Amino acid sequence: MLLLLHLGPDIYGLDVLQIVEVIPRIDARPVPNAPDYIVGLISYRGMVVPLLDLKMLMLKQPCAPWLSTRIVVTECTCKHAAGASSAPVQGRTMLAVLGERVTETVEVDRARLQSSGIELSDESYLGRVAMHDKRMIQLLNLEHVLPAELQEMLARAAKSR
Repeated sequence: MLLLLHLGPDIYGLDVLQIVEVIPRIDARPVPNAPDYIVGLISYRGMVVPLLDLKMLMLKQPCAPWLSTRIVVTECTCKHAAGASSAPVQGRTMLAVLGERVTETVEVDRARLQSSGIELSDESYLGRVAMHDKRMIQLLNLEHVLPAELQEMLARAAKSR
């Protein structure tokens, strides 16, 4: 099952197994000097969770402040190379992402997923493509969409918890 979200005119799907909860958009506490795709920090059930704007990260435009713009709380594995003499650091952490028109889930037959026909090494977060009700839905791998710099910050934070 996929949770659908829109980034501009395109539809993307997140595997519901990656998702903890979908919540309404709330104000985030800004993080000074953070990259523009980091909206800030939110309090989620007593935990401090970073909030990213997926549209800003992928398309360099902020998500529109619509009622259907939602926060998708996920748990993901972040890792980074610790250095030449030590093992990579890896940790599971909570991460919230902002997406537009997050209003629908669909059941997709995994056997019918198709390759996009384009393999971009910098875009490894773009997964296979599903056709559903004459709409093209591209799967999104959140763990791969995160820049290395952010993965490193999240992995260090997860390790210190």
